[in-house]
Amino acid sequence: MNKLVRVLMIALAIFASNKLNAQDISEFQEEIALGYRPQPYGFVQAQGGAGVTFTNASFTKLITPTYSLGVGKMFSDAVGARLYVNGYKSTGMLNTTAQREKYKFNYINTNVDLMLNLVNLFSAKKFNVFNVYLIGGVGLNYAWGNDELNNLSNRVQPTDDLSNMWGDNCQRSDDLGHNFRVGMLFDVNVHKHWSVGMEVDLNSMNDRFNSKHSKSCDKMLTAQIGVTYKFGIKKPRKPITSAKSAMADFTEEAVNEAVVASGPETTLSVVEPIYEVIYYVISGTTPTKEIVDHVVDWAKKNPGHTINISGYADKGTGTAEINAALAKKRAETVAAQLIEAGVPDTQVMVKSYGDTVQPFEENDKNRCVIISAK
Repeated sequence: MNKLVRVLMIALAIFASNKLNAQDISEFQEEIALGYRPQPYGFVQAQGGAGVTFTNASFTKLITPTYSLGVGKMFSDAVGARLYVNGYKSTGMLNTTAQREKYKFNYINTNVDLMLNLVNLFSAKKFNVFNVYLIGGVGLNYAWGNDELNNLSNRVQPTDDLSNMWGDNCQRSDDLGHNFRVGMLFDVNVHKHWSVGMEVDLNSMNDRFNSKHSKSCDKMLTAQIGVTYKFGIKKPRKPITSAKSAMADFTEEAVNEAVVASGPETTLSVVEPIYEVIYYVISGTTPTKEIVDHVVDWAKKNPGHTINISGYADKGTGTAEINAALAKKRAETVAAQLIEAGVPDTQVMVKSYGDTVQPFEENDKNRCVIISAK
């Protein structure tokens, strides 16, 4: 029984190594092609634009400059968070018995925002040039410096309700209140570390924000353009390219010994993994005969097990179109020779990556075909 358990453990290890080796390199293709992992990363934002409060005055008369700074992190391809500060000056309108009078005051909004990348949420790709973020946040608003409204109320006869808005000696009290934000950020990646975009937000603040009593929350709409700097970007993950390295502790001798020791009652069939690399000269497509023959022998001993043939080209030579054609021809030529030697075509799987995937760090080694058991 112990012998049988040993054989089972070795067979399981071989299966696991094959499973890892069969991880399609295309899973990492995007990262390798980019040269970095698109997520996660930290970021800093700077924005500038215009803001307007909603009141009983004309929309265009209340537009004022606004500026923002943000720092945050994208934890995955779709979800992130930031600390966001927005502010400068806002404009209000006071109704009087004679006419409407404008006044300005200072404000600052601080929010903790949740960011949801809608493009990555529904896209199979982890990196997209154009992204749309849904933003929602909660924080605090602080308004101060409303001397203009104070002077107006002393000079004219207001018809707006300013009751309960004033402190001692008819001086306006500084105001601290809530701020809720919902918005959209339209962002375009222009570099590994940089993107530019436009953000539109609707802010809901307490009634005292503009010092006028309307018995409802004050609203402010902001539209800004800005830049984002990304940091903490990681190197791409590397796919497992060698089943042999995963099998270091399970040599051919160990497998054979376990099978023999298990006795005649054991009927397990332990498949020996295969991993071969055929290297080519520049523009070469003729495979190494010895390696092809070895793969043919393996296929005859292990019928029914898929042989994965992946073709590549080095990125340092030629163009993407030429390399795509070379990689495809290299893989198809190997497959054709295997089939001609008697390997069933149902046992052969062919893939080609051109120069979009570079399995080796040394450029010249990427002119290759990788053959492995799947």
